[in-house]
Amino acid sequence: MPITFYTDARVYDILHGTDTADEVNALEAIAKRFCPHALKPGSTWLEPACGTARHLRLLAKRQKSVLGFDAEPAMIRFARQSLGPRVFRARFDNFLTKRPKTKADLAFVLINTIRHAHTDREMLSHFRQIARSLNPNGIYIVGLSLSLYGFESPTEDVWTGSRDGTRVTQVVQYIPPEGNGSKDRDEHVHSHLTITSGKNTRHTDSTYTLRTYSLDQWRKLIAKSPLEIIGVTDQDGAPDKPSPLGYNVFILAPRAAKRPTPNPAKRRRSKRQKGAGKAP
Repeated sequence: MPITFYTDARVYDILHGTDTADEVNALEAIAKRFCPHALKPGSTWLEPACGTARHLRLLAKRQKSVLGFDAEPAMIRFARQSLGPRVFRARFDNFLTKRPKTKADLAFVLINTIRHAHTDREMLSHFRQIARSLNPNGIYIVGLSLSLYGFESPTEDVWTGSRDGTRVTQVVQYIPPEGNGSKDRDEHVHSHLTITSGKNTRHTDSTYTLRTYSLDQWRKLIAKSPLEIIGVTDQDGAPDKPSPLGYNVFILAPRAAKRPTPNPAKRRRSKRQKGAGKAP
């Protein structure tokens, strides 16, 4: 198997590790407002498509009980070095068949990772399983960049990370779908990694696709599921209105749940976040 962006787990972990603390802080800020019982020591946090489990490792240090899954074997092997059987191999749409007794106070998937599910059928199956796996008053936090078809052009981001003498730089290009989104829903992502360790440098190229959603398409999909949108925040966890173009964090919850009134929160300034996501 060729080494790609998602099969070289150590490189992936180095590249994204610098943002982990900020992202977990934002998750806890959202939990404080929408799901305060999830902040108690021992509460269970579930991460679909957890990759190397970088978020879960930090949450475990903060006294959370953690559980995660990923479809990529290399990611699971890496994650199990620190979390053991608390991470397991599964897809978005079959994780409850692997761990049918899964129960979580809070589930989360960030930085467009959910867009690796490529059909409505897969997404709706995933949402049904999430709804069944959440404890009473539990929430699902989803980080998603929305598309405004016909008004987008190709973009490029550069990400860097370093650890233990290894430096990783990713240049990633996003090519939006053409047309109005009625047929072509794939954003094409081209990734070029430069990995330098000592005097040695190597390069890795990967290409993959992410499914796109307009705000209307996202709302209609959620309406077909057992979940509903109960709030929207920016990437730092501050209350926000959904933006039809750009990164949003949606807070979802089962429709039948009786939820407490969200705690007030102050709005904070947010930076732009495109995000290439993780393996499904």
